[in-house]
Amino acid sequence: MRSPIPTPFASAWVAWFQAHPRQVGESYGEHWWAAARIGGRLIRAGLACWLHAWVPAWCTRTASCEVQGLAREMAARGGGAGLDSAGRGEGG
Repeated sequence: MRSPIPTPFASAWVAWFQAHPRQVGESYGEHWWAAARIGGRLIRAGLACWLHAWVPAWCTRTASCEVQGLAREMAARGGGAGLDSAGRGEGG
Protein backbone atom coordinates (compact mmCIF):
# COMPACT_ATOMS: atom_id res chain seq x y z
CA MET A 1 0.00 0.00 0.00
CA ARG A 2 1.31 3.40 -0.95
CA SER A 3 1.64 6.12 1.72
CA PRO A 4 -0.80 9.03 1.26
CA ILE A 5 1.97 11.45 2.31
CA PRO A 6 4.78 12.08 -0.19
CA THR A 7 8.11 10.77 1.14
CA PRO A 8 10.06 14.06 0.88
CA PHE A 9 7.35 15.84 2.88
CA ALA A 10 7.22 13.08 5.50
CA SER A 11 11.00 13.12 5.87
CA ALA A 12 11.07 16.89 6.28
CA TRP A 13 8.24 16.76 8.81
CA VAL A 14 9.97 14.07 10.89
CA ALA A 15 13.23 16.05 10.84
CA TRP A 16 11.40 19.22 11.94
CA PHE A 17 9.45 17.35 14.63
CA GLN A 18 12.59 15.80 16.15
CA ALA A 19 14.91 18.80 15.80
CA HIS A 20 14.26 20.48 19.16
CA PRO A 21 14.45 17.35 21.36
CA ARG A 22 17.73 16.46 19.64
CA GLN A 23 18.97 20.04 20.09
CA VAL A 24 18.60 19.67 23.86
CA GLY A 25 20.02 16.14 23.92
CA GLU A 26 16.79 14.24 24.59
CA SER A 27 14.69 11.63 22.88
CA TYR A 28 11.11 12.57 21.99
CA GLY A 29 9.82 10.61 25.00
CA GLU A 30 12.27 12.22 27.42
CA HIS A 31 11.38 15.65 26.09
CA TRP A 32 7.66 14.91 26.29
CA TRP A 33 7.89 13.93 29.98
CA ALA A 34 10.03 16.95 30.87
CA ALA A 35 7.74 19.38 29.02
CA ALA A 36 4.58 17.79 30.44
CA ARG A 37 5.94 17.93 33.99
CA ILE A 38 7.00 21.58 33.60
CA GLY A 39 3.61 22.40 32.05
CA GLY A 40 1.83 20.78 34.99
CA ARG A 41 3.87 22.83 37.44
CA LEU A 42 3.05 26.01 35.52
CA ILE A 43 -0.65 25.14 35.59
CA ARG A 44 -0.36 24.62 39.36
CA ALA A 45 1.33 28.02 39.72
CA GLY A 46 -1.37 29.63 37.58
CA LEU A 47 -4.15 28.09 39.66
CA ALA A 48 -2.42 29.33 42.81
CA CYS A 49 -2.37 32.86 41.34
CA TRP A 50 -6.05 32.59 40.43
CA LEU A 51 -6.95 31.46 43.97
CA HIS A 52 -4.77 34.21 45.43
CA ALA A 53 -6.63 36.79 43.34
CA TRP A 54 -9.92 35.75 44.97
CA VAL A 55 -8.60 35.22 48.50
CA PRO A 56 -5.34 37.12 49.08
CA ALA A 57 -4.54 35.13 52.22
CA TRP A 58 -4.35 31.90 50.20
CA CYS A 59 -1.30 30.77 48.21
CA THR A 60 0.73 33.83 49.14
CA ARG A 61 4.02 32.38 47.87
CA THR A 62 3.06 29.25 45.93
CA ALA A 63 3.33 30.68 42.42
CA SER A 64 6.51 32.69 43.00
CA CYS A 65 8.26 29.73 44.65
CA GLU A 66 7.17 27.40 41.83
CA VAL A 67 8.35 29.76 39.09
CA GLN A 68 11.69 30.40 40.83
CA GLY A 69 12.20 26.65 41.28
CA LEU A 70 11.39 26.01 37.62
CA ALA A 71 13.82 28.74 36.53
CA ARG A 72 16.62 27.16 38.57
CA GLU A 73 15.79 23.67 37.27
CA MET A 74 15.63 24.76 33.63
CA ALA A 75 18.91 26.68 33.92
CA ALA A 76 20.58 23.61 35.44
CA ARG A 77 19.38 21.34 32.64
CA GLY A 78 20.41 23.78 29.92
CA GLY A 79 16.99 25.31 29.34
CA GLY A 80 16.86 28.74 27.83
CA ALA A 81 18.94 27.88 24.78
CA GLY A 82 18.21 30.42 22.11
CA LEU A 83 17.24 33.25 24.46
CA ASP A 84 18.64 36.70 23.97
CA SER A 85 20.10 38.84 26.79
CA ALA A 86 16.59 40.01 27.75
CA GLY A 87 15.37 36.41 28.07
CA ARG A 88 13.24 36.50 24.91
CA GLY A 89 13.02 33.42 22.71
CA GLU A 90 12.75 33.13 18.97
CA GLY A 91 10.41 35.73 17.54
CA GLY A 92 10.73 37.72 20.72
